[in-house]
Amino acid sequence: MAYEDYTLYEGYLFPPDATEQEMRNYVEGQRHAQSYQSQAEQTIAQEGYGGLPAVDQVSRALENIPSSGYKLLEGVGQMVEHPVDTANLILDLGSGAIQLGLEKLGIPMQEYDQVLFGQYGQEAGQKNMQLAQKVGEHFANRYGSVEQARKAMIEDPVGVSADAASVLMAGGGLTKMAGASTGLPAIERTGAAALQLGQTIEPITATLKAGSKAVEGGAKLAGEIPATMIGVQSGVGSSAVKEAYGTGVAGGEKGEAFRGAMRGKDDMNAIIDDAQVAIDQIKGRAMEKYQADKTLLAKDSTELSFFDIDKAVARSKKMYMSGDLVKRPNVKKYVDEAADAIEQWRGGDPAVNHTAVGFDDLKQRIMDIYESIPMENRTAQAAILAIKKEIQGTIGKQAPSYAAMMKDYASAMDELSEVRRSLSFGGKSMAETKLKKLQSVIRDNVNTGYGSRRQAVETLDAEGANILPRVAGQAMESFQPQGAARMGGVLPIPAGLYQLDPWYAAAMLPFSSPRVSGEVAHKAGQAMRPVHAAGRALKQGVEALDTPTLMNILYQMSNAQQVR
Repeated sequence: MAYEDYTLYEGYLFPPDATEQEMRNYVEGQRHAQSYQSQAEQTIAQEGYGGLPAVDQVSRALENIPSSGYKLLEGVGQMVEHPVDTANLILDLGSGAIQLGLEKLGIPMQEYDQVLFGQYGQEAGQKNMQLAQKVGEHFANRYGSVEQARKAMIEDPVGVSADAASVLMAGGGLTKMAGASTGLPAIERTGAAALQLGQTIEPITATLKAGSKAVEGGAKLAGEIPATMIGVQSGVGSSAVKEAYGTGVAGGEKGEAFRGAMRGKDDMNAIIDDAQVAIDQIKGRAMEKYQADKTLLAKDSTELSFFDIDKAVARSKKMYMSGDLVKRPNVKKYVDEAADAIEQWRGGDPAVNHTAVGFDDLKQRIMDIYESIPMENRTAQAAILAIKKEIQGTIGKQAPSYAAMMKDYASAMDELSEVRRSLSFGGKSMAETKLKKLQSVIRDNVNTGYGSRRQAVETLDAEGANILPRVAGQAMESFQPQGAARMGGVLPIPAGLYQLDPWYAAAMLPFSSPRVSGEVAHKAGQAMRPVHAAGRALKQGVEALDTPTLMNILYQMSNAQQVR
């Protein structure tokens, strides 16, 4: 639409289809708003902000938050940029405040300055006292009356929040120390609460945290949103594409593992061997600590009772019996084996086999039986696991010191057992079954075992197995679309978009290839690596400086620098 097509009315341009009434209403509204604004400014000039309605006061304060926050961060940034000057300023202000306080108590410090530092020391002392006085005057002018405080809250809301944090943190810290030193817990708790509140409302740390999260979240979304679209297009699912992107960001061994698998240079059966190596590493570390702790506790010759263990065996036997008949022979086999092992320990040397160490050995024997049970025999697994838990419980009740020392080992072994169970690395599972379980973690399907498998694989990847990158690469090795995407190259879900915009269809067509999707997503991750690194660095920096007190000191020093 050309400029001459618009209608000029009372100094405003309107589209040609605007009615005269619409134009008049708009102009009157603008004039009314300008008149109201002008009246508000006159009221502020004559009566201060107190002459405005409360809702207008709050509205103006909210409008000033961005500029107030920028001013605050700018001041803190200058303090960080010149650390030596900031340190000197802190020393000067602190020295001046002490001297000023002592003088008010009738103790002149100038004489001591002259004795210690000569003429220049006395002059410096005077300057420091003047600096402390100016800072005090700054706060007196800012909060010396209700109207001055109201003005500060409206024009500089973020700065007021920082000032309030200063008072609460300083006063709360002193009150907490006073309560602790005088043995008055109520006063100590009051001080701690004030200190905590001051740290909570301190705005600088909160702003930096929000900024670091924004950078980190933005970088993450930049990879995940396209990954979901491309994953649907190619048929491999978003998880594989996200992994392709993530390995691009990570680089190193993860990037090499993904590229090698995607380009057909990795023997996928080797994943099983690497997973087993990772399992053995976890078990080896746990066993080393176990043996060291066990040696320390071997001197405890206290004999433990089999009473609770016998009850657990009796309960487990009921799981395969129906009256006098055996209903589950495949369960009886393993329960009887566990019962025989317990009888062997009962008949062993009490000084060896009936101690906490001996019972722990019995627990290992029962776990060996548990590991030999096929994955599909859930009832037998439950029966043997119940016996194992009762042995562990007996150790915990009758030898608590031993149980406490073995807690880390027991936790590690339980985690390892879950890893082996989830991925079928226990018993006599076929290699094909293990590989399918490993490959399933990269799919988008959600079933009861998916979450535990994914967690198990991540545990093994922490040992350097790099399973996730490799199964993702293997899933994206083919140039042909997978699943439903194989039909026609595109999915019917966004069909409307393809019909409306054929160029969109042409642009998205290459991404129906898993291999193309993988290469592009991986390259995108490599390109975004600096952004992710910056996000991590910012987050680490904020966490390192997650001290509201330090941030507040820097803010107050920027105020002192302005009045110096």
